Amino acid sequence: MENFYELAERMKQIYDALQDEKSREIFWARLRYDMEPVQRNAFQLEELSEVYLDSIQACMCDMPDKKMILYGAGAYGRLVGARILQSGKDFWGYCDQKAEKETVYVTIQGKEKPVYSPEYLFQSPQDYCVVITATDSFMEIMELLWQRQFPADHILPCIHMKQYFDFPECFQSGTAFVDIGCCDSMDSIRFAQWSRGKYSKILAFEPEEANYKKCLENAQRAGIQNFEVVEAALSNCAGEQKFTAELGTSSHLLETTSATESLNNKNNLNGVVKTVRICKLDDFTNETTVGFIKMDIEGAEFDSLQGAQKTIQRDKPLLAICVYHRRGDVLAIMDYLHSVVPDYRFWLRHYGPLQNETVLYAAI
Repeated sequence: MENFYELAERMKQIYDALQDEKSREIFWARLRYDMEPVQRNAFQLEELSEVYLDSIQACMCDMPDKKMILYGAGAYGRLVGARILQSGKDFWGYCDQKAEKETVYVTIQGKEKPVYSPEYLFQSPQDYCVVITATDSFMEIMELLWQRQFPADHILPCIHMKQYFDFPECFQSGTAFVDIGCCDSMDSIRFAQWSRGKYSKILAFEPEEANYKKCLENAQRAGIQNFEVVEAALSNCAGEQKFTAELGTSSHLLETTSATESLNNKNNLNGVVKTVRICKLDDFTNETTVGFIKMDIEGAEFDSLQGAQKTIQRDKPLLAICVYHRRGDVLAIMDYLHSVVPDYRFWLRHYGPLQNETVLYAAI
């Protein structure tokens, strides 16, 4: 029984470190879903999600003479469209790679909105600004826009453009950004834009060979400076580990030592099992002051934080850590970080859709 009292006291300590009401609402919604992963609890998390209407509206203000196109007319694109209309704003229509040459229409909030084929955009690209609302193929869309020389300053790279980057005031300019789970380097590219280039270096980690090559290509294409990517996964030790590859953003290490049940059952997904290098972040940062760590690595977050303990204690960087991959991560990771840096303050933000994309922020 004594252990339950100790657990309650630890939960109170980390709960008291949450800095605003929104974080507290997401905390309880996250716990409800972790304990009972059913649709009604997923919807409660969705209601607390960020859809970035402020970013979209800023784009509208910056380019008032441009017609806004939402690229991606699937369920998420329609949700974004509905929320734009609910906010009192409007948009021109959709573009979708599945659209035929003949324009079709969808009804959003009682308004008919056209769905154009990609070729429509390229007839007069100077007339449009684009928000990418496709959740599965956004890099493919970016590459198409780049190849067809669509104006780069007319593109909002991703509807989740604030994910991992919600607290700019907590980043110390001139320090390093560590991108753990780099995938295709888009988060590193977004960081370089978000920080206005005021960083010392970007240190990225990506274990999957195909993604590693994409990271290098995309970073070079985007022209970001002082970018280094290491072909390895991060954990709490150095060596080798089995890795399920060729699953896109769902590729993941197998048998993490912080093993708890994955809410998404990703160990059961079909993929190619390979052996990859694993290492500790602490082994790479002896001469680097780290100001920001972003971590989205499909359930291996807790182990990787253990491998970054010295860096975190020394530099006390801003952290953006995904806490939705494994049941209980929101508690376990907050408790661990509180023990490592008792002065850390916490925020939670949820970026949807549904139960996915809950991010824990920590800063002093």
